Amino acid sequence: MNKIKVQAMESFKVYDSAKTNLLGEIFENKVYEAKPNKESGEYFVNDHQDRGVFVGEIDHNGDLKLDEDFKRVGCSICGDEGYILSHRYCNNPAKHHGVRKSLSFLE
Repeated sequence: MNKIKVQAMESFKVYDSAKTNLLGEIFENKVYEAKPNKESGEYFVNDHQDRGVFVGEIDHNGDLKLDEDFKRVGCSICGDEGYILSHRYCNNPAKHHGVRKSLSFLE
C-alpha cells in the first residue's frame, strides 16, 4: 500500500460522538496526501493541526473505496506522486493516448 493524493469535495469538521471535541477539519478543494494504515487497510490525511481524518479504505477485493467527501487525484503515468494500485484511478485518461492498452496487465 502506498500513499495517495485526494482532494476534498467540500469543507467539513469531524467531532467526537458527544460533538464536543473537534477531531479534524478539512477544507474544500484542498489536496491532501493520504497515508495508509497497513494493518487496517484504511487511509488517513492529516489536517492543518496534524489530526488524522479518515478518507477511505481498500475493500476485500483490493479496490480503493474513498469516502464521498473526497476524490482521487494524481497518476503514476502523469508523473504525479502518490499513486496507488493502478492507472484505472487516473482522473486524466486523455493524457495517456496509446498507453492505456499496454497497462491493462496492471488492473
